[in-house]
Amino acid sequence: MSAHIVNQAHGPDARHFICYTATKGGVLHLTKSFAMDYCRDNIRFNSISPGYMLYGIHDGIPQENLDILAKDTPMQRFGTMDEIGGLVAFLLSDLATFITGSDVLVDGGHCCLLQGQAAFFPAACPFPTLLAGGISWKQNRIVRSA
Repeated sequence: MSAHIVNQAHGPDARHFICYTATKGGVLHLTKSFAMDYCRDNIRFNSISPGYMLYGIHDGIPQENLDILAKDTPMQRFGTMDEIGGLVAFLLSDLATFITGSDVLVDGGHCCLLQGQAAFFPAACPFPTLLAGGISWKQNRIVRSA
């Protein structure tokens, strides 16, 4: 048996993009696997895939550059960490007890623009964050409860 694999890289940083997309896919499927393995123990696993979010990493970037990036989303703005925190609080609450194995996009509609253009999401969607019981949102950070 033989096989041939041809992957076409896109853009100048394509080598790093391949690792990124493979890792993201791994985290998404790991979330689903954990969800199936532990759902009977009432442990839920979900992931969050944020899009363009404003946080400390953007300090020092000129506002005009940020405005150009913001125009890549249908909502024409960056998301905030409070918006991620609200979703985390919901997923950890009793209102979400039937949600497991899901990935929630929080990207201002950015990925809707890409449907049909690629089989993966762009660098605009950073790595998802795994959520499970015993994790909470404090001071703009996801932390494990003692």
